[in-house]
Amino acid sequence: MSERPLLAEHSAAFCLAVVGFATGGAGIAAAAASAAVLTAVGLDRWASCDAATMRAVRRATEDALDKHPDIPDHAISAANYILKSSNSRLKLEPERMALAVQSGDATESIMTSVFGDLSGEDPGTIAALKITIGAAFDAFRRHPNYREAFTQDMVMALLQEHSVEVEWRASVDSKLDEILRRLGGGSAALADPEALSLEELQALAANFGEAEGATKAELIGFIETKRQEHEAFVAEINAINEQTAGLGNLRAAARAAAENLDYAEVETLLARVDEVETEIAAQTKELRADNALLRGRVDEAYRLLSAAADSFASVDALEPARKRLWKYTEKLLSHGRRYGGQGVGLSVNMTRIALLEVKEEEHPREFWAAQVFLGNALADQGSRTGGEVGAALLSEAVAAYRASLRVRTEADQPVDWAGTQNNLGIALRNQGTRTGGEAGAALLAEAVAAYRAALRVRTEADH
Repeated sequence: MSERPLLAEHSAAFCLAVVGFATGGAGIAAAAASAAVLTAVGLDRWASCDAATMRAVRRATEDALDKHPDIPDHAISAANYILKSSNSRLKLEPERMALAVQSGDATESIMTSVFGDLSGEDPGTIAALKITIGAAFDAFRRHPNYREAFTQDMVMALLQEHSVEVEWRASVDSKLDEILRRLGGGSAALADPEALSLEELQALAANFGEAEGATKAELIGFIETKRQEHEAFVAEINAINEQTAGLGNLRAAARAAAENLDYAEVETLLARVDEVETEIAAQTKELRADNALLRGRVDEAYRLLSAAADSFASVDALEPARKRLWKYTEKLLSHGRRYGGQGVGLSVNMTRIALLEVKEEEHPREFWAAQVFLGNALADQGSRTGGEVGAALLSEAVAAYRASLRVRTEADQPVDWAGTQNNLGIALRNQGTRTGGEAGAALLAEAVAAYRAALRVRTEADH
């Protein structure tokens, strides 16, 4: 597929972004609703966009792009890359949707919300994105299938749910304030969950994004986990001061080097200042992401971690991929494994973006890590997902593990190789069990072969 039709194809992902805009004032009401309500009526998912609507959007964006033949191919290609890389962030929260409607320029508002600051991009690339997103937005807004989703009854239901949500939140905040006053702060409140009443545990859990319905024992376990995360979070905040203190000395040394006309030393020192400042700014984003994860806001954490990773491009072109691979994907994956939700899926998205930046021949270590981490996340996601979708995810996991084995061989890195063979065996076993029949038996035989291969290295004597 050529670049222009492909750009139109990706624009269909904005099906999610325009939920709530369909009928003017009704859109405002829908935008005020909680994500839970949107989920209940099926409007938070790609599947809510029927084929006819999707075709209409693709046609509209293709027509809009055809009217601008002056946009160069490289700009179309860059816009395509940006849009494809951002598809994981296209689901806008209700609050952002409301702001977009009220801004007077929904296209600009959506672009800012999804892509962030594009001021450094080529003007042609920005123009291509505006044309594509504007056309997609207008096509969704006009299409009758989408307008029918927003009847007055739904609007009233959404508003009622929003009112209940506001009252519930106020009640939780009041109870939380009472607990903090009585016990002397958050750390004390989290220190001994067994001493709290069920109502107090529910208020604390709600502050961390946990819904109602858990037993007292489950809530105690949940609060204990959050206590550990809270302590690690506070320690990270305290650690920032140590790095900040060294910047003054580096700047003073750079001034002294400049006075001696030693510009090579100035560059060395300023490069270190740049690196430290980048690290501090990224740490702040990481802390905000950890704060979002503490409250169960995984999509917000993903956005912040993505921005933190991208900020390292000025230090090293490959550093954004490294940060994603060796630090940020694990945060999301661990949260998803522990609490469910979007964490596992978003870790898959983050790893895929890293894979766009690493080449198998040029960066074998990073390529190996990306394929292993991708395989781990896909295998986890596949095991949690039923039907054909889960089977497809497991198949992708197997392919990722096999790709990693191309660059880490038994001869060169036997321990890593054996670990990957073991993970490959697990994925093949799960895939074979689900598939059944002769095809499933063949997959199970491949799993046996992978386990046997791992045992060549991981012997009883050595490991």
